[in-house]
Amino acid sequence: MNELVITKIEKYKNNFKIFINEKFYKTIIYDTFIKFDLYEEAIISEDILNKIIEFDNIARFKNLAINYAKKRFVTKSDIYNYLTKKNCDKKIIDLIINNLVDMNLIDDKKYIEVYFNDKISINRYSIYKIKSNLILKKINKDLIEDYIFNNQDELNKIETENIKYFLEKKLDSIIKKINNKRNKMNEIIENDDFIDYDEYEIRNELKMELKNYLKSRYFNYELINLVLDDYSYDI
Repeated sequence: MNELVITKIEKYKNNFKIFINEKFYKTIIYDTFIKFDLYEEAIISEDILNKIIEFDNIARFKNLAINYAKKRFVTKSDIYNYLTKKNCDKKIIDLIINNLVDMNLIDDKKYIEVYFNDKISINRYSIYKIKSNLILKKINKDLIEDYIFNNQDELNKIETENIKYFLEKKLDSIIKKINNKRNKMNEIIENDDFIDYDEYEIRNELKMELKNYLKSRYFNYELINLVLDDYSYDI
């Protein structure tokens, strides 16, 4: 076997170009350079060279993941998808995710808390929709349900306010829709048969339209009914 000698090391930005037996071999990152205490004229074995390559590969992906995680709250799934797009091997991804958990750069419990606070208060999502989104992000379902259980009263309070918000926002357009429909019905019948809708009937139809709309936004059915039953309709 030919002797492997590091004949030259060139600093390149924050990396190092390694020359073996007078030929350029590979650019390694700073972490790898320090880890293996490399220097010119060092004689290395094939086994050590393979370990250098393996460590450098993992360290590069790990640095990418760390920089990505420091810019935003991330989940294990976020890191997995990010590194997969970078063509990182699955075994390396699993190793890096465990490292990031140990470094507190991945904290699914904290992520759930922040995600709920943002989506229910800012985006006015329903509890159900937020839970579904978190499950799609492959966050442990038990962690999600534990958070909901421990914060149920406050979450229901905010969801109730969100239901009222969308009710007010949609009310006028639904009233207009109902009136237009009834006017068209009366236009196609004889004047003698003009349909006179009582207030009770209109309110029921209005409530049903609102209920269907709010259900389409995945709000809790019981909370919807409580809000609708308590609401004062100005028809």
